[in-house]
Amino acid sequence: GGGGAVPDVFNGLAVGDTVTIANTGSNNKTYTVNAISADGSTITVDETVTNETDFNATFAGSNSFAYTVGTQIVFDAATDTITVQDTSGTNVAGSFSQLKAGMSITISGATTNNGVFTIASVAADGSSITVNQNITVNETDTNGTRVQSFAAAGTISANSYYSGDSVGGTQRVSELRSYDDDITAIDPAFEKAIRAMMLVLQGEYGTAGGLDQNLERVSQARYLIDSSLDFTVSGTAPFGTENTSNIAQIQQDIGFNQLLVKNQNQLHTDFIGFLDSSISDISEADPLTAITKLLDEQRALEASYQAFSKVKQLTLVNYL
Repeated sequence: GGGGAVPDVFNGLAVGDTVTIANTGSNNKTYTVNAISADGSTITVDETVTNETDFNATFAGSNSFAYTVGTQIVFDAATDTITVQDTSGTNVAGSFSQLKAGMSITISGATTNNGVFTIASVAADGSSITVNQNITVNETDTNGTRVQSFAAAGTISANSYYSGDSVGGTQRVSELRSYDDDITAIDPAFEKAIRAMMLVLQGEYGTAGGLDQNLERVSQARYLIDSSLDFTVSGTAPFGTENTSNIAQIQQDIGFNQLLVKNQNQLHTDFIGFLDSSISDISEADPLTAITKLLDEQRALEASYQAFSKVKQLTLVNYL
């Protein structure tokens, strides 16, 4: 706006980056950055430039740096939006295209609306942003407002949501039969279902991260749910080949194990019944009948002994 050099305007660049300038009278070309001033207001380039003051030039850098000369910042209190326009009042497309919902910007040099704002959404053409904070005063600033967005280096780590173990066991139901009890919450059948629900639930409806603005997550979640439920699933796996475990297979495995235990329990019941019957036959026998059978067996045994004794005495000597 003719108020002098703007500090930090070129801080998004580094030595060696390239900058393409357009909409000027004499200096439309690509330049290589040779140096950046200490306050970030000026760059020195390798190429030759022509003396010129231009109020409509646009800068586009190799590292997504972008800047448009001759702009104004418009604050709208009714919609909580901040828009970049040229001096004729036309929105400058792409001004905020490098920013995302959830990022913060710092505004300084304005008459009223200075401070830190969190981006709620970015316009489709990138010319404006809607912020979470309340903009209290309508304002159009043509000279002095600075909009800064900072990025901080950091790392992201994630731990598994599953806090159990994957140790299985073997259950022996008889001397000959056993089955593996190895179904845990980390089984892919459950993991795929949980991941599908996460895709549906993440983000807030009506914001850039919401399901309504990321409809591809619907088909991804449906595939994962189908894969977690059934043996076969149509379509292409959105995240590569998935493990084949599913709820239907788990139901079959559990059903087979239940049938095995049921059959073995029935065998135990039948054997218990046989033992009970045998005990009953012994403990509830009729005394008269038992004595009679015992005497009969005794006489038969004595007769067999006598017959054996007679046979033993039969030799050829008795007939000579």
